[in-house]
Amino acid sequence: MKCTSIRFAILVCSLFAGLNTHAQSIGIYLSPSFSSHFLNAMDHDRPDRDSIANMDRADFRWNAGFDVKIPIDKDWALQTGVELRNYGFLRVWEDLQYLDSIHPDIGRVEDLSNNGIKVADYHYRYTYFSIPLLFHRDISSRKYRHSYQFSLFFGPRFQFLFNEKLDIFLQGFSVKGEFDHSLDHTSYQPAEFNVAFSMGGRAQIRIDSDWVLSVQPFLDTQLLRSGEDALVKFNLNQVGMDVGINYEF
Repeated sequence: MKCTSIRFAILVCSLFAGLNTHAQSIGIYLSPSFSSHFLNAMDHDRPDRDSIANMDRADFRWNAGFDVKIPIDKDWALQTGVELRNYGFLRVWEDLQYLDSIHPDIGRVEDLSNNGIKVADYHYRYTYFSIPLLFHRDISSRKYRHSYQFSLFFGPRFQFLFNEKLDIFLQGFSVKGEFDHSLDHTSYQPAEFNVAFSMGGRAQIRIDSDWVLSVQPFLDTQLLRSGEDALVKFNLNQVGMDVGINYEF
């Protein structure tokens, strides 16, 4: 992770060294989102392939970032910056039985009671440093652009893995006296570098002469393999909305 962070820092310095005084706006944003994955079994004939996919669900995430918007011409603009993007998914294992393994680093179900269904929620979390290069096409009337703007965008996000984490929450039983467990690895082999394709829209509403409120719904899909183990491989994706405030020059 240290080498990845150093490479990311070098790229960020290079990026902002290249920005000139023609920037149209700068801003910060937070984005609530839901993240999941496209899951494929290594062996497409595995009998439990569908059951593995049915255990996995979308999980809630927060993103944050700093963005710079640079005009290209009257209708096109480039959005770039620095951001933290949080991907992942939720795996729910229901109706656990005696001696089922929760995780090799945690232990097994050793509760013999039959008081309710035993459930384990596995929250897989992957955090990336990200540099977006998003191209915006303004579709709003030029007559009213001083008050509000609407645009459609697309482009890549270059992403560098910062950390991975697995949080496990047990319902109806405990392991080693604990209901909550956290690990600093996910037992998959996540890629340290990825490229996500992003698309969506953006609305900007002016709140005074220099400041605008921006709302930007998006869909991201990592194009390279996000992670894998001996049984499955997957590509992470995310849908959400960046909500920010921008200062215009």
